[in-house]
Amino acid sequence: MTPTIGCPEAEAALIGCLLHLPAGRVVEIARRMVGEDLVDPRNRVLLAAAAVVASQGLDPDPALVLGQVRRLGAESSFTADRAAGTYLLDVYAAAGVPASVEAYLNVVLEHSYRRRLAEVGVRLEQVAGTAALRELQELVDEQVALLRQAAARMHQRHPAPAQAVA
Repeated sequence: MTPTIGCPEAEAALIGCLLHLPAGRVVEIARRMVGEDLVDPRNRVLLAAAAVVASQGLDPDPALVLGQVRRLGAESSFTADRAAGTYLLDVYAAAGVPASVEAYLNVVLEHSYRRRLAEVGVRLEQVAGTAALRELQELVDEQVALLRQAAARMHQRHPAPAQAVA
């Protein structure tokens, strides 16, 4: 079995930063990700909820995001000792500097790419000796397409703000 490749701490920092950013920026960052980029299911839920709130033009503060988590019926993703509200407030309070959101995003996306690459290796190893060549080639093509998508997300960059002319 392949060890899980991920960085839940960077994920939590990313989510915490999103809760401090304006709606437009949150939407932009959420578009660069898919839920599977995150290893912690709680962070997946919070990303989805923050994206919904932000897509409505609202800045995703903890109260609005928690309300959206409840509307999604996703509180079951959290444990009894770390209820959704408690985890959300912890992530919000522990967030790094919101300007570091790109750095956290890059860490998360790099780990996601590496995890997908390891998963592709496992899948190919499982079928390499038994699958028909045509089936194997289709699997390779499918997996390469998924890796290209992950790499494209990883290499997207937020444009630098324009410099003021003195």
